[in-house]
Amino acid sequence: MPTYEITSPAQLQETLKNIVIEVIEAVSKDLLEIFKEDYIQKEVYDGHKPNVKYNPTGEFYDAWEFTDVEVALKEVTTELWYNWMSMGYDPDTYTHSSASSNWPNDTREHLADWLNRTVSSSHWFSVKRNERYWNKFIREQVTENRIDKLFKKHFALRGIS
Repeated sequence: MPTYEITSPAQLQETLKNIVIEVIEAVSKDLLEIFKEDYIQKEVYDGHKPNVKYNPTGEFYDAWEFTDVEVALKEVTTELWYNWMSMGYDPDTYTHSSASSNWPNDTREHLADWLNRTVSSSHWFSVKRNERYWNKFIREQVTENRIDKLFKKHFALRGIS
C-alpha cells in the first residue's frame, strides 16, 4: 500500500487529485472490459446466429472507448463513447452498410442505437434479444451499484477506504 508524506493543504489536495485520477482510470479500464465482454460480446455478438450475408467484423466491440481523464477545477471526468468512425465501411460488401432504402447507406453512426433494440433485423441478420445491451449495462453497473464496488476496490488498493 502506498504511503504519502503530506506537509501542506495544497500537497494534500494535489495528492488526492492524483489518486482520484488513478482510480478513475483504473475503474474505466475495468468497466470497459466488463462492458465489452459481458454486454457487447454476450448480448450483441453471441446473441445471434450469423447467416451467409453477415459475418461479424468485431469492429463494433473495438469501437467503444473511454475519453482521456479531464480535470477541471475540482472535477475529474471521463466518458464512455462509441467511436463509430473507427469502424470499417464498404458498401460493396455491405460492411456496416445497408442497401435498404429505409436506412442510410453508411450504418456505422447509428449502429449502437439499432443494436440496442430488443429486435434487430436487416438484410444481414435478424435477432430477437432478451434485453437491450446498453440498458442492461446501465441497470446492472449503475443502478445495482456494481460500479461502486469497482471504485471501493481501487481506492482500497491506494490505501483509502
